[in-house]
Parts: sequence; structure tokens; C-alpha cells
Amino acid sequence: MDEYVTCPFNKAHRILKFRMPRHIIKCQLNYRGDPLEQCPYNAQHFIKEGTLAEHLNSCEDYEIASMEDFRIDYKYKC
Repeated sequence: MDEYVTCPFNKAHRILKFRMPRHIIKCQLNYRGDPLEQCPYNAQHFIKEGTLAEHLNSCEDYEIASMEDFRIDYKYKC
């Protein structure tokens, strides 16, 4: 089953998930909208500047990274 995702630079672009990294590079060069910042936990997440904290509340990759950090800390403390 192919999964499509929406381009952060042009909402009209629906791209196969495995092709998104290459598409982002191409589409980012032509982007002329509001400034976006990249999520530190997923290079495919681009959000409006100043809304990173809001994004992290719903970012699945942030939750996964946080759980990994917790497991590593717990492992070394025991």
C-alpha cells in the first residue's frame, strides 16, 4: 500500500512518502511563502517559524526520541 503525504512547501503536492526527501529539496528551492523552520526530530517536517513548541506536542518522532532518551538514561542509572 502506497502512502501519500503532503508537501510542506506546497499543499497541492501529494507525494509518495518514500519520494518526499528528494521532493523537499526540489520544492524548497522554489518556495516563496512564510519562513519555515525544520523539526529537529524529522527532517521532513517544516513548520512556520515560532511554532516549534506546538509542533513538538503532536510530533510522533519527538515522542519516539524522548522515549529512547528515557530508556538510555534509565539503563545507565540502574
